Amino acid sequence: MDGDIGAVAVAGEPAFEIEFSFCSLVTNPRQYREMVKSFQDLGFDKSNSEFLYVDNASGNSDSAYSGLNRLAGFARGKYLVFCHQDLVAIDGVETLRKTLADLTVRDSNWAVAGNAGCDDNVCHFYLNDPNNINVGKDRRQPVKVSSLDENLIILKRKAQIGFSNDLDGFHLYGTDLVVQASLRGRTAYVIDFRVEHLSRGNLDESFFDACLKFERKYEQAFSPRCVQTTCTFIDLGSTNGRGRRTRTRNLERGVGFERPSAKLRKTIQGWATRNSVSLAGRRFFYPRDISVAEFKLLRKGKFEQVRRDLIDSHLPVDVPNVVLGGSYGVVSEIAGQKLDSGLQQIVVEKDRERSALCLRNSSIVATDRHVSVISREVSYRPATTDDSSQFSRGVAEHRTLTAERETQTTPGKVSGITLGQLVQDYEFHEPFSLICNIGGTELDLIEQDNAALSRCCYLLMTLHPGSYYQRGVLVTQFLKMLEDSGFEIEEVAGNHIAAKRIST
Repeated sequence: MDGDIGAVAVAGEPAFEIEFSFCSLVTNPRQYREMVKSFQDLGFDKSNSEFLYVDNASGNSDSAYSGLNRLAGFARGKYLVFCHQDLVAIDGVETLRKTLADLTVRDSNWAVAGNAGCDDNVCHFYLNDPNNINVGKDRRQPVKVSSLDENLIILKRKAQIGFSNDLDGFHLYGTDLVVQASLRGRTAYVIDFRVEHLSRGNLDESFFDACLKFERKYEQAFSPRCVQTTCTFIDLGSTNGRGRRTRTRNLERGVGFERPSAKLRKTIQGWATRNSVSLAGRRFFYPRDISVAEFKLLRKGKFEQVRRDLIDSHLPVDVPNVVLGGSYGVVSEIAGQKLDSGLQQIVVEKDRERSALCLRNSSIVATDRHVSVISREVSYRPATTDDSSQFSRGVAEHRTLTAERETQTTPGKVSGITLGQLVQDYEFHEPFSLICNIGGTELDLIEQDNAALSRCCYLLMTLHPGSYYQRGVLVTQFLKMLEDSGFEIEEVAGNHIAAKRIST
């Protein structure tokens, strides 16, 4: 056709000026600048990326729905990256390119991708945040989902979808985008693109209001079904389905609510069994004031399931074992039962009642292990107890079959101890394995107790990212410290890691 009519023939794919447009709502300029710099340092520079934002620092001039739609109108990128201001980049531009290219090979129909989301009542978290750790060289495959978390969302621009114009607020816009994609015959995925997200979601009154508005909007568009997001259940095609009933019930009951019938059942079963339960082929005692949620996990055999699985898969059987954070003694006893005969196990628990429970549970199965349970707090800060609280090996000590049990009561709080002091007092000269769940103090252990840690040949550690963030340390920085201490991570499950010492 001649061009004299001023028309342009279109063929092939549209061309975009740049690859990535990062779009954010900003309430904390300092935090946003740090986020932008972290991505720029990893290759998202002016040659391939632009960073756009709505300034909400003086008040929320735009909601997430309207603000991100407005930013999308200004964006020039092939991919729109909607992201929170409190992210720190871990993966670089080449990783994202490869991840999206692989996703396109798998499903060219995809429209939206993120690093956290849910489908079929299963949630996937491919990032570091206060509740989850994602580390290691192996990359997980994309998973098709029906909702996405809002910390980071990647929209393929040619999919030509956006956020709803008739919704507002700062919640559920990730799920809204997934639903919009679905209505257009497109798909959504969780992909293994890693960032550090420094905060949890805020489930305040505005969140519950957003849930209701979301459900009302889509009530007429779907046959009734329920979609799980990373923080709640949402009904599609209904305003009185499982999601709303669950949220209403939880809101009315408040945090920590326990049904009276469940509490009564726990009390009756505790009386009938002397507060004990069969778990992993053994009988364990538990405290009378245990929560209903923990009681259910114990009764169903799922208590501390993740750590028990890591113990089964990784704990060496031929070296002594140290447990920091003994809790009820379930983890320590299951670990101890794996050890070869004659090997020593030391369990440290700061709560006196729980340390006594650890001692009792270590007495369940007759072996020739030497188990010592001490009531101390693992601490690397100045002691807060008075000088009369002296350490005594055998605050609660157990030598199975032959030894006497002894308990020393010290007024006030328990005194502190470090891993180094523990190793020295118990004369650990050979390598040992370490199981650690000490509420964030593991950061001090890694920073200050390297000499003792150098004797540890295998480490099963529970990480507490929220504690690190409060001290200005990222999970990636913590893991680098662990690597510098000579450990290589073999498996990650939730916020638990299994790591072995690298042979030199």
